[in-house]
Amino acid sequence: MVWHVDEREDAGIESAHGFTLGANRTWRQRWMAWIRGGWSDGAAPIYNEILGIGLNWGDPPDDSLREQWTAEMFYRLQLSQNLQVTPSVQWLHDSALNTEEDDALVFGLRLRLSL
Repeated sequence: MVWHVDEREDAGIESAHGFTLGANRTWRQRWMAWIRGGWSDGAAPIYNEILGIGLNWGDPPDDSLREQWTAEMFYRLQLSQNLQVTPSVQWLHDSALNTEEDDALVFGLRLRLSL
C-alpha cells in the first residue's frame, strides 16, 4: 500500500507519505506466518489508532483434550508520541485445558511506553 496525507493547516499537521508491505506463507494447509512493515515520512502517521480482530482454532495432539476456539478484539490508542494503551478482550470456547467451563472471557490492558 502506498499512501499520502495532505497538509492540514488548521491542525498544524504537515503532509506525509509512506508505504506498507505485508506477506504471509502457509505450510501444509495448517500453519501460517505473516509479517507487515512500513515506512513513512512526515508528521502525519497513517494511523494513530488500530482495531484488531483475530480468530484461532486449535486441535491438541492429545485426543483427551478438546478442540479450542479463541477470538480476540483489541483497540490500540496512541495517547501521545511515547504512550500507547491497548484494551482487549478474548473469548475462549471449549478450552482445551479447562473442561469444567465451556466459555471464558479474558480482559486485558496493555501499556507501551517508549523512552
